[in-house]
Amino acid sequence: MRNHTATHLMNAALRNILGTHVKQAGSLVAPDHLRFDFSHFAAVDPGELADIEQQVNEEIRKNLEIRTDIMNIDDALASGALAFFRRQVSGSECPRRHHAGCLLAARLL
Repeated sequence: MRNHTATHLMNAALRNILGTHVKQAGSLVAPDHLRFDFSHFAAVDPGELADIEQQVNEEIRKNLEIRTDIMNIDDALASGALAFFRRQVSGSECPRRHHAGCLLAARLL
């Protein structure tokens, strides 16, 4: 679960540092590592990379509790969830994960 949550932290940090045009283009979540693919119009420079890493690590160090709310897609979007792509979901509900007001649901499953 921690590497899954880290993809949400990465997405938020990338959008904060590089701009809201950044979109997740895929990811690999494994027990011991993750890969996060994203779209951006230029290579990430060393300063930006350091800022992204610092922001993600600061959020991790807070060790905040994660809460998952199950709601329909329209309500999730209205509450601030981001949806850049969608997979077919069973039923009309999707998870929205967040902690202490920091939205972690960068995509809807």
